[in-house]
Amino acid sequence: MANEEYISGYAGEEISLLVEGIKIMALQNCSYKESQDKEPIYGAGFVKAHAMGRGKRKFELDFEVKELNQSVIEEPTNAPRSKTTQLKVVKIGAAEYASLLDIKNATVLIVYPAKNGIQKIKKFTGFEFTDVEEGFAFDDSAVGKKCSGLAIWGEGMV
Repeated sequence: MANEEYISGYAGEEISLLVEGIKIMALQNCSYKESQDKEPIYGAGFVKAHAMGRGKRKFELDFEVKELNQSVIEEPTNAPRSKTTQLKVVKIGAAEYASLLDIKNATVLIVYPAKNGIQKIKKFTGFEFTDVEEGFAFDDSAVGKKCSGLAIWGEGMV
């Protein structure tokens, strides 16, 4: 037990968010929830249920952003002949996103360190952000970004 390997959450390599195959951020403190609505099915005239009805599976993720890929995130620039600063945007390929909430069909990839020659990978596809929460210090530096979202599908849940 003493030599077990866990995701550190600090290296930024184990948990990634990918859009069109491009890593746009390293994640830490990632938690996920897989759920499925279930309801007993009763036959006419029977007191006891005879089967279980199952709804669609749902995948919810919560995480903190450790680091944004600065080669993807464009830095703010001063508007010509003005002291105002334009907002940061995310450019992935030809698409430009003003908010993380605009990103569609992303992939969250969690890669556990290899143990006993086996590497465990969890993959969430069709991910979209539902909440983005961020704080700032007095010097305008970001102090943290907490995100939540939903994925269409998850693999490696066992």
